[in-house]
Amino acid sequence: MTAKNKNQIKALVIDDEPFIKNILTILLEMEGYSVSPFDNGLDAIKEAKKSKYNIIISDYFLPHMNGIELIQKVRELHPYIASILITGVGDEQTIIDAFTKGHVNSYLTKPFSNEEILKITRLALKEQEIKLKEDRLHEELQEQIKEATRQLKEKNKLLKEKEKKAKELYEKLEKEQKLVKNKNILLQKLSVTDGLTDLYNHRYFQRRIKEEFIRAKRYSLPLSCLMIDLDDFKILNDTHGHQVGDRILTEFAMVLNNSIRQVDMAARYGGEEFVVLLPQIDTEGASNMAERFRMAVELHRFSGTGKQFNITVSIGAATYPAGDIKIERDLLRAADTALYRAKNTGKNRVVVHTPMGEKAIGGGGEILTIAEKRKLLSDITMLLNRNVSLNELLKIFLNRLKEAYDIGPDSDMLYAIMLIAKNGEPFNFISTRVNGNYKEDILKSAKEVVKSREMYLFNTKDNENVFSAIPIITDPGTSDESVIGVLNISTTIEDKNFIKDISNILSIAIKGVKI
Repeated sequence: MTAKNKNQIKALVIDDEPFIKNILTILLEMEGYSVSPFDNGLDAIKEAKKSKYNIIISDYFLPHMNGIELIQKVRELHPYIASILITGVGDEQTIIDAFTKGHVNSYLTKPFSNEEILKITRLALKEQEIKLKEDRLHEELQEQIKEATRQLKEKNKLLKEKEKKAKELYEKLEKEQKLVKNKNILLQKLSVTDGLTDLYNHRYFQRRIKEEFIRAKRYSLPLSCLMIDLDDFKILNDTHGHQVGDRILTEFAMVLNNSIRQVDMAARYGGEEFVVLLPQIDTEGASNMAERFRMAVELHRFSGTGKQFNITVSIGAATYPAGDIKIERDLLRAADTALYRAKNTGKNRVVVHTPMGEKAIGGGGEILTIAEKRKLLSDITMLLNRNVSLNELLKIFLNRLKEAYDIGPDSDMLYAIMLIAKNGEPFNFISTRVNGNYKEDILKSAKEVVKSREMYLFNTKDNENVFSAIPIITDPGTSDESVIGVLNISTTIEDKNFIKDISNILSIAIKGVKI
């Protein structure tokens, strides 16, 4: 404990946790305060009766009495003492009681930073100093008003001047009070938001995901989480500088905030990585929202210093309930794993976590896990032994392909097969849709594929869909290979070799059916 002098600020520190008490004592003494630490309220009150103190900093949970009751009793001894209440598990009612019953200057939750407690301490002392000045000023004004009233008849002009002065003093006081209030609001905001993007910060997100997960588990509600990472942001930063990078992050945060609901929560997780909590949103809803946001970012033109940039994002999505998600850390880990897969399978895509593994949607095309590929190959191979008609064979094949690649039952992706006759003309067309809106486009692309024997990418006339056209070839790798038909999928295919393998297996099945 430092030596006391006449002008030194005296502080009472009460916390039954020795570590917290010692930290607060050291911090305040380093700032020049004279500190009297205690671990209970009774000893603190005894000390307050002996000597005058400028500020009291108390934990809420204490032996004998809580922090609010202690502050009330000390304030009876020293009406103008500044007060700060600290707690680790305070709820809304505790906060209300702190300000209405304890009349505390500020309320702080654990854990807190050294700078945070010092700033709040200075602010509390300043607030009490202003209150003391206010009371003294009020007394002075009362005396002035009395004197002015006595001299009303003789000095009416003087009274008006003093009333004007009193009004100016009150206005000044109101401005100071408003300034203190705004500073408190700003401090509260700074404690939970990221300084650059104005989104919530990592620490506040960790608190919220625990709360939301408990709520989802208790009421059997879905809870989804999106992990978002800006693709190749480090390259952009290194090439154009951190100033441009910061502007893009700020603009990205605005796009993100405009893309989610009011009940959702977006936070900066760290660097160029962001996270979104989606209460009461299931897997399908989360994947749809993530894909809409991915497209919004891809279409947005980000402004730099005199230049515009095209940015893409990779997104990992996970949803509770799921068999492998028991606690909030599992939900985060699942979303992070899905994000990692999105980054490592081409970027600019959404990957959704499922208990069976990760499944990609949107972006540059669909990606299957190794287990899913094996299952699909096994199912299609079984077609070789089926005694079915050609049309039935093709329908079974397309439906199995759709089940494997579609993320949801309402997917609008089109799968179609155009078979080619020996004379080079089409003789059979099967698709997963009832209407044949794109039959003409598919026929045109099939002719191109027959010529090139290679996978062909084309847009429909209305530019609504991008199709991958894959040749179904017999005797692959030989000089007399021929094309039986063309498999069409309404997306850009990333697993080209795997799709070719599937097409070749289908060709064997087709040859075994009488055409």
